[in-house]
Amino acid sequence: MAQVALKNLTKTYPGGISAVSAIDLDIGDGELFVLVGPSGSGKSTLLRLIAGLETPTTGGLWIGGSRADELAPADRDVAMVFQTPALYPHLSVSENLAFGLRARRFPKTEIGKRVTAVAARLGLDELLNRRPATLSGGQRQRVALGRAIVREPRAFLLDEPFSSLDAPLRAAMRAELIDLHRKLGTTMIHVTHDQAEAMAMGDRIAVMDQGRVVQVGTPLEVYHHPASRFVARFIGSPPMNILPCAVEWSNESARIQVMDTPSESAWTAELGSYWTKSLRNRKPTRVDLGVRPEQIALANGESAEPGRLNASAEVRRLEPLGHETIATLDLGPHPLSLRISPGTAIRVGDQVPIRIDPNHAAWFDAETGLVLQ
Repeated sequence: MAQVALKNLTKTYPGGISAVSAIDLDIGDGELFVLVGPSGSGKSTLLRLIAGLETPTTGGLWIGGSRADELAPADRDVAMVFQTPALYPHLSVSENLAFGLRARRFPKTEIGKRVTAVAARLGLDELLNRRPATLSGGQRQRVALGRAIVREPRAFLLDEPFSSLDAPLRAAMRAELIDLHRKLGTTMIHVTHDQAEAMAMGDRIAVMDQGRVVQVGTPLEVYHHPASRFVARFIGSPPMNILPCAVEWSNESARIQVMDTPSESAWTAELGSYWTKSLRNRKPTRVDLGVRPEQIALANGESAEPGRLNASAEVRRLEPLGHETIATLDLGPHPLSLRISPGTAIRVGDQVPIRIDPNHAAWFDAETGLVLQ
């Protein structure tokens, strides 16, 4: 096991193209750490820098407390698993598992012991004599993972290993990897573009955008307290709703109006209320209100509550998922997603009353997109 530390790590390609910029990360010994972000955000490049497949332009890398960015990939004692399983087609599963150990001249008895143990752990016992071409996608990915495990490295680097699998198999492999990490206790750095996968797997996650780490935290910290509008929209399915609002300030209160909506889509709150504390120091006249789908409620004929957004919205779309239904509403020109019970009696085209409690909302700077605190 090993701690992995990145200090001001930057990779710039010829022509001034910046892949990753000034990355500072401390990944704990034995942690399952997930790098998540859209395509082109720099997460795979960052993993390749840790592995030694790319050379940093500036900055440093430490593995297990020792400087590693000047070491050859083979000397870093890390094992990498790629999106496409890198297996030798002419070798059996057993021979693929043993290949790296044989190249390092391990004793035959030790090789046999490790291969047997890893095969049992990953459910490969019945496949040891088969060739990769006869295996399913999930089985091939298990073998690739086994090749990494059998080396007993200080850290595993996983570059979107499940993205080419279908949804049920991806979910099964994800669960297996979580269980495997618990048993091994080895540091794992996992790259994915799937925010649901990141939320389900990571002890902590780092959200990346345009070559930078924009937020680090536990999955629930990032979900409930996004650092920016980008994070709020990227993490969560459905993503956080964003409503542009105009703010009018007085000595004792603030009046917030959702833009381009009727006057009923406004509310007034005393300056001492919880949510105005994040706004009153700057007193902006434009803010973006961020609300998770589960934080919007149907009012069901209840009387309006002061200090809350009480409005009427039109049902645009209903998506039944069995345990819940995702409803998309139109509040003026602004689409809103919310979660409702499957039996809720609403139909497409209905006008329904909604209620939002701003105490549970996030507020973002309308220009920078950063959270207001």
